[in-house]
Amino acid sequence: MKICFLISEYVPHQLTVIKSLLDLDAKVLVFSYDKDRTRVPDFANFKDYNAAYTTKTEMIKTITAFNPCIIITAGWMFSKYKTVAKFFKSRKGVKTVAYSDTPWYGRLTQRINCLISPLYPKRMFD
Repeated sequence: MKICFLISEYVPHQLTVIKSLLDLDAKVLVFSYDKDRTRVPDFANFKDYNAAYTTKTEMIKTITAFNPCIIITAGWMFSKYKTVAKFFKSRKGVKTVAYSDTPWYGRLTQRINCLISPLYPKRMFD
């Protein structure tokens, strides 16, 4: 199994998920905007790229060569990640998933995002 993550930065719960997947013999590719590169784990079958220094085209080429079955994206806040998700959503055999680890506070922006989600994110995510 090959899994690609598009994340903002490494946080403990993501590291736990990545390590668990690797323990199941998955191969993991990550693009991250983490400025603290000391947090990038050094695992076998794992590769991290700095998203800040990678173009959308380079991301798509790298992910295509990796050939994942799923791309898991940290929301839809990064333009590059949205482009990549939209590109791969149309490809057979690759699922695109967005997640959010932001707590629900019922703020106006969160409510607006709920209203637009059927129109906007569904073009990028399965």
